[in-house]
Amino acid sequence: MDAEGRAGTLHIPKQDVFFAKRLAHNEKQVRDKAMGMLQKWLGTKADFTELEMFKICKGIFYCFWHSDKTTVQRQLAKDLSEMIHVFPEESDMVGLYILCFLRTLNKEWYGIDRIRLDKYLMFLRIFLRNILEYAARREWDETAAEVAASWIRTGLLDPDEAVCAKGIVYHILDIYMEELGLVAGG
Repeated sequence: MDAEGRAGTLHIPKQDVFFAKRLAHNEKQVRDKAMGMLQKWLGTKADFTELEMFKICKGIFYCFWHSDKTTVQRQLAKDLSEMIHVFPEESDMVGLYILCFLRTLNKEWYGIDRIRLDKYLMFLRIFLRNILEYAARREWDETAAEVAASWIRTGLLDPDEAVCAKGIVYHILDIYMEELGLVAGG
């Protein structure tokens, strides 16, 4: 039976649900295949709803959750963070991706155990670096720099959000200038 209760009809899940389930899968091969497919799909799709992007970002969060070994974690954090750069230039989807990812991380922060905490701090550092690289690729023009700052501010410090994970805020404060120096070449 499908979602409407008709027998014999094939129910095809929406792409966001498809990717979220595959990204959060416990087998690495399934997650890796989903990552490759997701990167291609994000580069071609010009519009997402906020709910669709949240589902994808939740899948990304759990994709990273399942990663083991430092080298795998670092490469996965790099790949997931660099997805900022795959969206079509003319779309506003990069901002939605960043906001949804940061809000997902903010929401899930208190469920991260002490064993996984370091890998998520490393992921956040690499993600911040890619946000700054996004502005740097636009030659730090005022609009790009302000937009990047607003993504960080809105994604992490939004007063409308019920949860504001202080650990994330403190980590961003701790690493911001260092990452800005690396990206700006200073």
